Amino acid sequence: MAPRLKTRDNHKVTLQLRDAPTKMVFEVLSRETGINFILDKDVKSDGKTTIFVQDVPVEQAIDLVLDQNALARQILADNMVLIYPNIAAKQKDYEQQIVVLSISPTPPPRTWRRC
Repeated sequence: MAPRLKTRDNHKVTLQLRDAPTKMVFEVLSRETGINFILDKDVKSDGKTTIFVQDVPVEQAIDLVLDQNALARQILADNMVLIYPNIAAKQKDYEQQIVVLSISPTPPPRTWRRC
């Protein structure tokens, strides 16, 4: 089952931003919701976003920002989203990628004995 986003307290967001740097919009969303955004290195640093929404679900606000900037997303965990350019090459890179966050013990060293 694919992870679903969960905000810090499951609240809706209000954003009133005009010509704001897109990366800053994700910083604001992160502070307001507790969601961690990982931006692909090819997300344009000069992208601008204008958004005026009131009491909308977080995922809807994220999708509006993505659509304005030709970006796509992949939910990695309930509080972690990867943002990348919505182009064929990046879609291929991330489409099938499955990220598993786990800690596994180091296997014991092998001991070889000569018979």
